[in-house]
Amino acid sequence: MPETRTPIHLWIIGVVTLLWNAMGAFDYVMTKIQHEGYMSGFTPEQLDYFYSFPAWTVAAWAIAVWGSLIGSILLLMRSRRAVAAFVISFVAMVITSIQNFILSEGAPPPPGAYDPLTQRSDRSELYYFPRRCAHLRRPY
Repeated sequence: MPETRTPIHLWIIGVVTLLWNAMGAFDYVMTKIQHEGYMSGFTPEQLDYFYSFPAWTVAAWAIAVWGSLIGSILLLMRSRRAVAAFVISFVAMVITSIQNFILSEGAPPPPGAYDPLTQRSDRSELYYFPRRCAHLRRPY
């Protein structure tokens, strides 16, 4: 069986998403350990908001962050399981958005806290890319 070369678009998308999702993982870790240098850029109101998340929201946030990072790694490994990782990450991100925009007692996230529209579009595109490659029966 001849060896198929990995298409250049896979490497470009894979590396960019890996770097993007690694930034999200870094943000998650720095927020959870309350790193003083990292968190000093936020106002006291923003810090109160971040530190008041219920446990289920923190769990969903962790699944969203680490699921997307794992999905990017699986994408670079050309694994079809990347789709599942991105779907799980997307669902977890939607759960955190429910907390942040519906259940947070009317207090929206502080300005500059994060951009949920970018996160949703990022994860939805990362779902469709490997699915499209699989549908076309192309190795990605």
